[in-house]
Amino acid sequence: EEIGVAETRVHVTALNERLIAGVDDLGGVVVTPRDPERRGALVCIRSTDAPQLVAALGEDGIVTSERDGNLRVSAHAYNTEEDIDAVLAGLARHRRLIA
Repeated sequence: EEIGVAETRVHVTALNERLIAGVDDLGGVVVTPRDPERRGALVCIRSTDAPQLVAALGEDGIVTSERDGNLRVSAHAYNTEEDIDAVLAGLARHRRLIA
C-alpha cells in the first residue's frame, strides 16, 4: 500500500526485463510474452526438466515453481535486482536444465 500499484508494476516490470535479458544471455528460451503490455508479473522459462530445476534452485535458496513444463519466476515488490541476479546465477549453475 505504501508504494502503490503503479509503482509496484514499474518495479516488477524492470526486474522481469533484467531476468529476460539474463536468460537471453544464457541462451535460454523465455516463453512469456516479451511485450510488457502483454505479460503479467511472472516470467516462464522453458526447461528440459522443470521439477528438477525447481528443486535445484530450491537447494540454492531460490523459490520458484513449475507450470506446464516451464520454470516460473514471479518477482514481487519486495524483490531486488540482486534477487534477480541470484536467480540468473542459479540458472547458470544449472544451465543443463534450461532449454
